[in-house]
Amino acid sequence: MTTIRVLMSRLLDLLFSGRRERRLEEEIANHLDLLTQHYLAAGMAPADARRAAQREFGGVERIKEAYRDQRGLPLLDTLARDFGFAVRLMRRNPSFAVTAVLVLGIGIGVNNMLFTILNAHTIRGLPIPQSGRVFFISSVDAKGADRGISCADFEDIRTSTRQFAGIAAFRGMPMVVTGDGHAPERLDGAYATASAFTLLRIEPVHGRGFRESDDAAGAAPVALLSRNAWLARYGGDPSVLGRAVTINGAPSTIVGILPDASGFPGTAAIWMPLQQAPGIRTERRDARTLQVFGRLTERADAGEAGAEIAAIAERLANDHPDTNHNVRARAFPINERFLGSPTDPVWIAFMTIGFIVVLISCANVANLMIDRSVLRSRELAIRASVGGSRGRLLQQLLAESAAIAAAGTGVGLLVAIGGIRVFRSAIPGDALPYWLDYSVDWRVLAALIGVSVVTVLVFGLVPSIRASKSDVIAVLKDGGRSSTASRRHLWSTAFLAAQVALCVVLLAQLAVAVRTNDPGLPSDSILDTPTIVTATLTLPPAIYPSNAGRAGFYDSLMRRVRGVKAIEAAAFASTLPFTNGESKQMVIDGRRFEEARRSSMVISITPGYFDVLRLPLLQGRDFDDSDGGPGRENIIVNEMFAQEFFPEGGALGRRIAIGDAVPTDGATVPWLTIVGVSPTVRQRRATDSDPVVFVPWAAGAPATGALVVRSGLDTTSLVATLRQQVQAVDAAMPIFRARTLPQVRHDSDWVGRVSSRLLLFLTFIAVSLATVGLYAVTAHGVSQQRHEIGIRMALGARPVQIARRVLRHALVQGSIGFGAGIVCTALWASVFPSGDAELRATDAGSLAIVGAVLVAVVVIAAAVPMRRATRLDPLSTIRAE
Repeated sequence: MTTIRVLMSRLLDLLFSGRRERRLEEEIANHLDLLTQHYLAAGMAPADARRAAQREFGGVERIKEAYRDQRGLPLLDTLARDFGFAVRLMRRNPSFAVTAVLVLGIGIGVNNMLFTILNAHTIRGLPIPQSGRVFFISSVDAKGADRGISCADFEDIRTSTRQFAGIAAFRGMPMVVTGDGHAPERLDGAYATASAFTLLRIEPVHGRGFRESDDAAGAAPVALLSRNAWLARYGGDPSVLGRAVTINGAPSTIVGILPDASGFPGTAAIWMPLQQAPGIRTERRDARTLQVFGRLTERADAGEAGAEIAAIAERLANDHPDTNHNVRARAFPINERFLGSPTDPVWIAFMTIGFIVVLISCANVANLMIDRSVLRSRELAIRASVGGSRGRLLQQLLAESAAIAAAGTGVGLLVAIGGIRVFRSAIPGDALPYWLDYSVDWRVLAALIGVSVVTVLVFGLVPSIRASKSDVIAVLKDGGRSSTASRRHLWSTAFLAAQVALCVVLLAQLAVAVRTNDPGLPSDSILDTPTIVTATLTLPPAIYPSNAGRAGFYDSLMRRVRGVKAIEAAAFASTLPFTNGESKQMVIDGRRFEEARRSSMVISITPGYFDVLRLPLLQGRDFDDSDGGPGRENIIVNEMFAQEFFPEGGALGRRIAIGDAVPTDGATVPWLTIVGVSPTVRQRRATDSDPVVFVPWAAGAPATGALVVRSGLDTTSLVATLRQQVQAVDAAMPIFRARTLPQVRHDSDWVGRVSSRLLLFLTFIAVSLATVGLYAVTAHGVSQQRHEIGIRMALGARPVQIARRVLRHALVQGSIGFGAGIVCTALWASVFPSGDAELRATDAGSLAIVGAVLVAVVVIAAAVPMRRATRLDPLSTIRAE
């Protein structure tokens, strides 16, 4: 109890130290006054009485220190005084303080910016309460690829599981909203079971959620809106609840508004019960289109839950061998499904780059600290000579490092916030799901503080130890010049070499990126024209349930669009250039079954598609209106397809089977005949494109298609014209994502563009920091050698010889770092291979680029010190020494 009382008293003393100090002074003054009065009563003079009282009382300051040792926390008091002294030193030398704080702040800020990105993509997770108990369930095909769950399998799993408190499913699908007095609008939607929102613990902000009765066959259709969609379409009008609207051509009623960051694992802005999904009741068991998740019971174990799901899938495979043969299932955390893992090699390399920038900053500040310790060597020697222990000096020097780190942390937070804003602005607004939030949370702040604490040890420990080990007698004898300066040279060179070596790693990666930046396909420049405008349409399945109905709509629209005089050419495509495409299996006729099974992108197009793009076919002919019908099963392949699968030539007339028509060994199927070879068009951002098969639009008109138009009209006028023609065919049909083809490429290429710019930015920061470090070391070296330089110039050395000597010294230090950097780059390549065996960061071409950049860095860093060295006055320098 006494110990606790003493501890509380000491803690309170930290809060009320000023008041207790005043009470101490008052009490001492009272004691001295009483003793003085005693001596005055004995007949002594006032001055003599006061001196006698002071002698009898003892040393006032000694008594104060003894009292202070019994109160408060002495260690914290000492640290506070050391920290205050460090701040005063920084104010005395603002140029050093500002340089050190900015350099360290930039390194900490860049690292924290990268951690913020990592946190958003892999650590924070979906905003689901107890998300670790929510597991995603998927099927696994014979090739080990994850697929969805069929509706029939979902019902069997839901009724069979005991480890899950509930199982839910959803399917994403675009939805067209009309019939509410507003313009038709296409929204991202999802059909979900009623239990989905209960399992995710999502509460509506207005209205109600789904009930089990809403998800029953024959129930009246209802819908939920996201808060953003509610505000954008209805202006937040509360009377929208209960309002009848038309969704995908069917009447529905809005019953609730869900929060935006709800935790639902999808980007839907509107939801309907799963039983309202078109064709859901008649789907085959092998139509695996549902995404399924469940929440574990309180006592369930993740391993047991996974084993149970695997056992259910094995039973279904035995019960339904025609649809479930070799189909397995697995359950894993939902965050693992929708987010990456921080242990993935890509993310490890990503954060390693951040730590490289921090280490460069720390090495830079360490050199600054070493240089300052040389200037302060006499001060430290005097403090040691009057009784300061080495531990006490070390504590004070580390406190100075902590003060710099604290200021650098504040700067780093500002750098991180600014960097994140710039990074986010480079990403298209609709490219990321809502849960990828780059805000600063407690994890980001904890990482910021943790890195800042570590930096104190990295950049402050070695300089502090070196400074505290100074030979007091030697320093006082020579004034702190030569002996201390010579001892710092080894550590200064080591820190500088570390900076340059780490820069070499980043420069080598950038050199590889520059060398792999292919000039592009010939079609790229042809397609880079704003005269090609695209717009996407989604046909509601309730209104256009059949291929014939969809084909009729597209034919009618195409006739109207082509009839507009300002439109030069128009066509439809299931997938636009630069936006990937659907990959399907295929078999090449005339080859052994094992060799013939391959995969290729498959894109549906209407006749005239290549005319719109102004890419004439290389061989054969284009589609006509009869292609795709019975007896006209023809296709067009791109040049890459022909070169990869028919390197001997003669692709025209060859036959393949694709998609659902891929046969088992020995089966007969309807073959598709190649009638044309098109130029290769980039379908995704890569060095090369992919093999592509173009199939006639009439063979199966998709529900979603992209209208591609070439016109001399400006984009705004053309989009208005297209919207007018679409609504002339169907007044309830909206168009969305109306963009020029260059904008399509820009939006789809954001990952590669942002990644390359981020690497360039990080490399620029690293090189800039290394340049500052090299400049500081070179300038300090020139300052320390002023006497020697002055003698050389007095003996006849020309300015060019002095400049050459300074530059040679800087090049030697840079070369040491370059050699160490080659070793570090080789180590990086072994841990994080690029995947390109022909182009490596350590080959001659990459290292030549890095070497050229480093030479330029050395010249820039040494330019000012060289100028100062050549302008020294020999007489003044020698006299000053």
